Amino acid sequence: MREPVRSEADAFHIAVGCAVLIGAALALGSLVDPLVGVALLAGALVGGFAWAVATKDPDRRRPLREAASEAPPPW
Repeated sequence: MREPVRSEADAFHIAVGCAVLIGAALALGSLVDPLVGVALLAGALVGGFAWAVATKDPDRRRPLREAASEAPPPW
């Protein structure tokens, strides 16, 4: 699982994205139908959660693999 917030800039981008998403859901819900706004909000939340769980973190440390690669040969 990827760590989504590593800096203040990441937290700011997430906050702005959530504000835009909520604004779009409210606007769409008031113009079309409230259930459409709820569906947009729910779909975005499920999609964001699925993305966070499915993607791998390229910067994640793997101490056992690092130690095994640096170990001297067994012979």
